[in-house]
Amino acid sequence: MPPPSENLIKISVSFRSADLRKLNSLTEEFVRQGLSVRRGTVLRALMELPSEKEMVLRALLARDGFIQDPAAEAEAIADTPTVDVPARLLEKVDRVVAELRNQGLDTKRSGVVRSILQTVPAAGEWGPLMAKFLRDFPRKLRSDRKERP
Repeated sequence: MPPPSENLIKISVSFRSADLRKLNSLTEEFVRQGLSVRRGTVLRALMELPSEKEMVLRALLARDGFIQDPAAEAEAIADTPTVDVPARLLEKVDRVVAELRNQGLDTKRSGVVRSILQTVPAAGEWGPLMAKFLRDFPRKLRSDRKERP
C-alpha cells in the first residue's frame, strides 16, 4: 500500500473472463514464488510499475481486444474487482486514456488496465518487479485498517 499520506480512491475495473483468468493466474504464481499478494496488490502494481509511455504502447498493442460497442462491452464483463489506489495512479491512468484518445483509440480506465494485464510478461519474468513493488509499497494488513463506523 502507498504511504498513509497518500489519498486513496476506490476504483472498480471491468474485467472479461480472460482478464480474470490472467489476473488469478498471475496472483497464484506470485504466491507460489513466495510473494504475499492478493488480486488488488497485482492490480495496483499494474498501474504503478509501467511508465505512462509503456502503458500507451501496451494499450496500442492490445487494441484488437477493445470492444467498441458499449452494449457488447457490458455483456462481456464477467466481474469488476475493486481496489484502493492512490489518486496519483488514477491521474496517471487518466493521462494515458487522454493520450490514447488523441491517437484515435476510444477507451476508458478499465481498457488501459486490461491491456496492461493482457500484455504483461509471465509471472516468472515479472516476479522480481513485483517483489520490488512489495518492498516499495508494503501491503497494509487488513487488521491494521481503520474500522468503519
